[in-house]
Amino acid sequence: DGFEDGAAIRAAAATFAAQHPGLRVEDKGAALALHYRAAPALEEVVGRFAAALASSFRLHLQAGKCVVELKASPRTKGDALRRMMLAAPFAGRVPVMVGDDLTDEHAFEAARALGGLAVRVGTADRPSLATIRIDTPAELRRRLAGWAGANEKDVA
Repeated sequence: DGFEDGAAIRAAAATFAAQHPGLRVEDKGAALALHYRAAPALEEVVGRFAAALASSFRLHLQAGKCVVELKASPRTKGDALRRMMLAAPFAGRVPVMVGDDLTDEHAFEAARALGGLAVRVGTADRPSLATIRIDTPAELRRRLAGWAGANEKDVA
């Protein structure tokens, strides 16, 4: 599962979540996400807990939009995208990275470095490495449908 002490890490997160209504733990296998979207006031307490857990178990933290992920590896979505673009059927193609969270910024950077597009979905006004900003998933679907029928030079 990626964690050396997976049972202890999961137990600590579950106990912490049980003490904080609105906090949800998502087990991603190689990562554990602490979601506090339903209780945004928990941001600081979740951050402190995650930092302590990361320190105790030698984990890596990755902050997102109302979420903190605890990961066994420092690898990012950007690392995954670069690796994926070396393998069939993606090798030699142009990547299009779509995301809506801070955790997508590494992949936006990788997509751009590989000559592709980085598309951020959402209205939050924060800096981003995305080359295109789209407000809603519905608008994204419309743009993708248009791009699917467009010439490569017309995309963007």
